[in-house]
Amino acid sequence: MDSCLQDKILAGRVKSWNSKNVRLYITKLIEMGLIARENPNSNDRNQKYMTTEVGKLYIEENDNR
Repeated sequence: MDSCLQDKILAGRVKSWNSKNVRLYITKLIEMGLIARENPNSNDRNQKYMTTEVGKLYIEENDNR
């Protein structure tokens, strides 16, 4: 996974939530435990994501890039 895009996703700076981004990045970040869905229904068109504590630690550790 492109670590730059991963960092942007975790920091909430990705503007496009199209299906390609979800498939390529969001799902992987959920599996890694870095982000979580706010709504358990993964098909909700208003789905929002939150950074987990693990994700926050990842950002903290990699913030000086």
